[in-house]
Amino acid sequence: MSEKCTSCGAEIEYAAGSQSLKCPYCGAANEIHKAEDQLPDAVEKIIPLTVSQDDLEKRVYGYMASGAYTPDDMLEAATFTKQECFYVPAFLFRVEYEATWTASFGYDRTEHYTEYVSVTKSSGSGSSYHSWTVQEPRTRTKTVTDWRPANGVDAGIVSVSTYAGKTLRDSALSPNDIVPFTIAKGGITDFNPSFMKGVQAESFVVPEASAFSSLKEEINSNIDRKVQSHGQGDHQKDWHWNAKMSHSTNTLYVPICHAVFDYQGTEYHVWIDGIGESEIRADKLPEDKDRKKLVYLGFIPVGVAIIGLIATSVIWAFTWGGLVAAAFLGGYAAIRRKSIIGYSKKIRDSLLTQIHASSSAMNEMTSEERDKLAKAFQRPEKPLFAKTHQDKAVLPVLSMVALLGAGIPSYFASPGYLENSLRPSEMRVEPAQDLPKVVPVAVSAPVITAPAVSAVESASSVSANMVTETSPLTQQVSQAPDNGSAELIESTRQEARTCMQQQNYDCAEANLKTILRLSPNDSESVTALQEIKQIRTNAFKGDWNAK
Repeated sequence: MSEKCTSCGAEIEYAAGSQSLKCPYCGAANEIHKAEDQLPDAVEKIIPLTVSQDDLEKRVYGYMASGAYTPDDMLEAATFTKQECFYVPAFLFRVEYEATWTASFGYDRTEHYTEYVSVTKSSGSGSSYHSWTVQEPRTRTKTVTDWRPANGVDAGIVSVSTYAGKTLRDSALSPNDIVPFTIAKGGITDFNPSFMKGVQAESFVVPEASAFSSLKEEINSNIDRKVQSHGQGDHQKDWHWNAKMSHSTNTLYVPICHAVFDYQGTEYHVWIDGIGESEIRADKLPEDKDRKKLVYLGFIPVGVAIIGLIATSVIWAFTWGGLVAAAFLGGYAAIRRKSIIGYSKKIRDSLLTQIHASSSAMNEMTSEERDKLAKAFQRPEKPLFAKTHQDKAVLPVLSMVALLGAGIPSYFASPGYLENSLRPSEMRVEPAQDLPKVVPVAVSAPVITAPAVSAVESASSVSANMVTETSPLTQQVSQAPDNGSAELIESTRQEARTCMQQQNYDCAEANLKTILRLSPNDSESVTALQEIKQIRTNAFKGDWNAK
């Protein structure tokens, strides 16, 4: 190929792939411009292929052994239908830029200010009581951001690359994403035909101009990130930049490997980089539906516990017992799931070790590798929670435990049960069918008042001296206690409060029950009944500090 010298106009010839040429007549350096809308006719760089056929198989088998629900027999039952490694074309662009930018940087500071609040004051009591409102100052603080304009110039180099072929774009897995990764990780070297020995290469089908145009968004994103790295202050906003750019281009070959295996009549594709890194694109592996079902079955008791907790909370009362039962069964289900999946993973890892050993020479193995191989031929021991053959008996029992754990505490904590259980025996509500059809008018029996006792006398001795006779059919007691009973009730209440402060549940409840016996229908008894229920509720929740 030939061009004219830009200095003297003489014809000069150059070889394909040359970037510039010195004129033999005037000595001027002539840059050779490529036609960016044409396909490259030469490859300048290459990343050597380092993955062998055996390496490809190991990578694919390793992928087969992954996954939570991958069938255990996949490594043994799968058969390879295609294994290939080849070079694909790519462009590597080196973009030089100089960006002028502007932005606003924010700096935080604390500012103090005074705020007036309304305060109500009062004086006096009874008929002389009066109140008024005044405004009092309060010192407050707030964070204020001071914004300052800023500008500058940033210059640098951005390297971007892209696939320039067709084969990888035809796959639904988008393995062309592996190409930029391989270029970034691989060792780029000058092209040498020796690297191509025994390896196929795909031709360029994308012109340089189209490839560069497709990377403009990525280039701008990289420049934007570099420009914003100059940000100062606590906050930044209003970033704007304008850059001058120029680029140079290299054509290169990138190694890619592809394998296809068949399992139960379905083909699965796996694409990996050709330099031994970890990048992979592969079809989703099949799942063992039976194992998945076993895992889900373990969560049935949890669902039963949650439903029971909700139902009993609506019908009776919420208790922590149902929540504890649900948490316990949730832990059981999680451990069971981990055991089932872990046991399957051990089986696949064992098979993987055997496969790797079959391709390695025994005399090249270390003692540790031989011990690992020996263990791989022994079937792993099944964990306790992975033994699912007794599910028909275990899961129903756990579900029943979940219902009882939610129902029993909820029933005994219900307001109806507590109110009825705390009433004296003569005041408990009897079933409606036990009452006579005609209820006579309530008759209040005379109240026998006990002699005065000291405040320190025990509640049991007081209740023994107090005898109240009430008709079984009496529904209301209209007679109020006399002054002696009122004093006894108050002293008993004080003792109950002392017991509550000392967190003595039995003592407090005994004194409050004494109040119920002294005045079963008085307002004092209602208060005592509420306090007993509060004590029992707090005691059940583990909070002994009665409020």
